[in-house]
Amino acid sequence: MRELKTIKELNQEAHTLAVGSGLVRHRDVIYIPVDYETRDMSAVPHAPPPIERTIWIPLSHSEIEQLAGEQFDTAFRGKTERDNFCYMLAQHAEQSDKDISTLLVRTKQGLRELNEQGELVDSPQEFRPNTLYPMLNEDQADKDKVFAVISGWLESDEEAHSLLRHLATSLAPGWSAVKYVLLLGDGRNGKSVMLKMIEGLFGRENVSSVTRQMMSEQNATVTELNGKLLNLIYDGRSEYVKDSGTEKSLVAGDPAPIRKLYDSTVTMVQSNALFIEGLNREPKTKDKSSALQKRLVRFHFPRVYPVNIKFQRDMLTEKTLGAFLALLIEHYVTFDEVAEALAPTVKAKELQLEHQYANQLGMQFLQQVVEKDGIDAVLGQPMPELVERFIAWRVSEFDTSWSEVSAAEQLQPLFETELKSKRTGKQVRKVRMVVALKEETTEFIESLKGEDTDDEIIEAVVADGDV
Repeated sequence: MRELKTIKELNQEAHTLAVGSGLVRHRDVIYIPVDYETRDMSAVPHAPPPIERTIWIPLSHSEIEQLAGEQFDTAFRGKTERDNFCYMLAQHAEQSDKDISTLLVRTKQGLRELNEQGELVDSPQEFRPNTLYPMLNEDQADKDKVFAVISGWLESDEEAHSLLRHLATSLAPGWSAVKYVLLLGDGRNGKSVMLKMIEGLFGRENVSSVTRQMMSEQNATVTELNGKLLNLIYDGRSEYVKDSGTEKSLVAGDPAPIRKLYDSTVTMVQSNALFIEGLNREPKTKDKSSALQKRLVRFHFPRVYPVNIKFQRDMLTEKTLGAFLALLIEHYVTFDEVAEALAPTVKAKELQLEHQYANQLGMQFLQQVVEKDGIDAVLGQPMPELVERFIAWRVSEFDTSWSEVSAAEQLQPLFETELKSKRTGKQVRKVRMVVALKEETTEFIESLKGEDTDDEIIEAVVADGDV
């Protein structure tokens, strides 16, 4: 029968459990060492396995409660006392604050470390918080099968390679790819199976589920990001995202202060996790800046498939997940390769422009102006005149809610501007002028032309057999 204990007794039990089990505290998360094959933490008393067979699993508060009951027959008076015991346990655990840049992989040759060059080497003799559990499967036929499925979902080998390179950045916990991957498309198109494969490979211990809206609201659940390799959302909310400041910090791997419920102090959240979200429709955001758009990368799943339970089960077997892991290792991206390896594909740029057009009235206004009067009606023009023209356009659409300030906020992200002297009658005054287009604006203007390049024309002629 489990018994209630005094605070002194609970503190002694926390010390015994932490030291005897070899617990490690890393970024406010408590880890327990277990054997990489059995993953058994229920032995009483629990003793760490040989270091060459050791992996570390994060402990939840409920798992700590279970361990205290198994080892000491301890019962807690309530959630508050249990949480206090967890806090004691964290203080007695070995403290590890150093940055971690590698993770552990199960192979047929035993436990291996995936280093910063994407190479499998002997397992280290020290703490590593992240382990991938499915056995690595390097069979070429199995790898080809998985790649063919992903390529079929995306209808493009190029898109499949790009997606695999983005996913592979989650194998490098030492740095952030500064990317938020969006999987777009209607139902029954492979998105959910893809996300289940990712979660099956990395395991719930390495995955959090914090939405963009939670980050916008600085919800306490954002603290779940600490120590994770991935942040995975199966069916993202299409609700408006009004503040992207915290999201941009977290996606970039920068620290963000989050206050937990009923806690007067803040918890620093910092993660190099790759953010992945499945969406039917991408939410609109208040942030129109290019900084946010450069973090977002989109992949479209255009096909619709009949329900096939057997296929889904096959894609989630350890054999298939092991082949999926082998593909990710083959697409491993080092820190120095990020700019080139994660460059957006043509399709990704198209999806970005489509979203920006739908999300930004400034883009829609620009299309009206360019199609009617040409680009010269924008370049070299005073911003106040463009603002007046924008407001007049909105009034013509029966939208009378715009002030000069709010209209300027819509147009400013599109242009490079400078203060220049402008004569009005006998007076000379400083006026903000449009001197150039932002990169995304230039791409949008080019997309409006609808003209084929010389290379595209030559390819089309060759395809028709005329040369």
